[in-house]
This record gives sequence, C-alpha cells and structure tokens, in this order.
Amino acid sequence: MQKNVEEIAVIIRKATIEDVQSVLVLVYKLMECHLRFDEYYKLGSNSHASYSEYFERLVRSEDTVVIVVEDNRTIVGYLAAKIEERPPVFKEEKRGWVDSAYVLENYRGKGIGRKLTEKALELLKNKGIKHVELTVDSKNELGYKVWKSLGFETWQIIMKKSV
Repeated sequence: MQKNVEEIAVIIRKATIEDVQSVLVLVYKLMECHLRFDEYYKLGSNSHASYSEYFERLVRSEDTVVIVVEDNRTIVGYLAAKIEERPPVFKEEKRGWVDSAYVLENYRGKGIGRKLTEKALELLKNKGIKHVELTVDSKNELGYKVWKSLGFETWQIIMKKSV
C-alpha cells in the first residue's frame, strides 16, 4: 500500500538560496517532460545560468512563493508562484501565477503536490491575492488532471502559431 504525505517524513518549507541548484535538477526534469509535448520547449545553450539567476531572483523576491518538499534532506518537489500586476483596467490589480511545479515520480500519488499547492495558495492569500492562474500544455493530460483535482478551472485558452 502506498503511503501518503502524512505517513512519510517529508518537510514542506520555503526555499532558500541554498536550494536553488537542487530545485534546478527538478526544473530540468519538468522541461524534459514538456519537451515530449513540443519542441518549442527546447532549452537554449545558456539555460542553466539563466534559470539559476531566475530562480535566485524568485527565491529572494517578496512577490513570490517558492516552496520545496524535503525527504531525508533531499528536495523531491517544489512549487514556484509569483504575484503579477494585471492590466490597469481591472478592479483586481494583482494575480497569483504558478510559474512551475514538479514532484519526483516516485513521490507522486502521496498528496505531496496537494500539500505544496495548499501551502502556496495560503501564502499567496496572505499576500492579498484572490485568484491564482497557471498554464498547462494542452498535451499534458496528467498535469491538467492534477491541477483540475486541486480546484483549478479552465477559463482561458492560449494558442500559438509558428510563422
């Protein structure tokens, strides 16, 4: 029988600068998954340095929430979300945006993604955010199903065209 998050000794906490390189390992696993959906996700030659700088900025920013899941001092999942300005025509001036999230395969199905999401939503709500958005690749059926199970709804469709 598979154990859930309450039955295993994981710690969910805010990420620190020291976590960035460990989180990047998970980010690259996420990118590998996305690359199976579309070549558009192919990384550039300077991606490691760029992502490293980007995640350091996220971790340091007051307008972001970056949390990690640890099991025996190893990071096995993360969620990064940020607060973004909406166009000035809207009454609700800011929104939460899930930048990315990933849980190692052998830790899935244990409630870790749910706990990560609940914690991130709580932290964003404490910062005054009322709505949180994200994108899921249209070919990512599992990702869509997971986010839907966490209470997210489809409300926009983003399209692209090669030119």
